[in-house]
Amino acid sequence: VLSGDIGTVNVNTDNTYHVVTYSGAMGSAGLEGFVITEGYANGTTNIIVNAAMFYPYNGAGMYNITSSPAIKNVTITGNAAFSSTPSGGGMYNQSSSPILTKVIISNNTAAGSSYSYGGGMYNINSNAVLTNVSISSNTATTSSSSSSSPNYSSAAGGGIYGQNSNLVLTNV
Repeated sequence: VLSGDIGTVNVNTDNTYHVVTYSGAMGSAGLEGFVITEGYANGTTNIIVNAAMFYPYNGAGMYNITSSPAIKNVTITGNAAFSSTPSGGGMYNQSSSPILTKVIISNNTAAGSSYSYGGGMYNINSNAVLTNVSISSNTATTSSSSSSSPNYSSAAGGGIYGQNSNLVLTNV
């Protein structure tokens, strides 16, 4: 289990912004057989690392920027992104090409005060390939809405949201 609960146990406001981060040339490594949980992306100040902009309010479970990680037999669950417009409670992909095989993305949240995108997964300028992936019970909401429905959104993309992206989905 890879957990973002690095502060006081069971207090999410002191958890890490991103449990797993892939970036640049180091972003092609594989990850297999883990549960990624308890990320809490609620930061406010953007961070620049090697000319790449990291947003601390996106991608609570996994944050991918200019990378191509191979993710297999992984469960991404119980992560949350909060801000005025958060993206990707479970996974955030920016200019990336992740390959997901036998992955479960469930019970993740992107909750914004004005708008939110992709409770389970958010893609911008990305080419994700998903094979045998389950995406369920994720939410993208505004602070004035709520639902227990599977992949619910009062904003955009309860399960998956894509902008300028090409996704290949097989048995999803």
